[in-house]
Amino acid sequence: MKDEIILENEEDGRFSAHVPSLPGCHSWGENREETITNIKEAIEGYLEVLKSRMSEYRKTGESVAVENMRQDDSLKENGVGESSLENGFSC
Repeated sequence: MKDEIILENEEDGRFSAHVPSLPGCHSWGENREETITNIKEAIEGYLEVLKSRMSEYRKTGESVAVENMRQDDSLKENGVGESSLENGFSC
């Protein structure tokens, strides 16, 4: 699966990136290379949590829409959804 990544040069000289197909998945970096590395990490983290949540829902037999999971507070509980200034990414 390939997702589009939007990379933008910010006014302060840094770069930002986001993935339109993964709402809330954003990253930044001091340069283009760092930003690309950070957004890859953010995507991996986003998908790991999404996969985990899907597995939990399968175990309980609940039906759930992916859109609802994207807004789920449990994403934040797992460290996704809050900015990480150290790593330069958030989802």
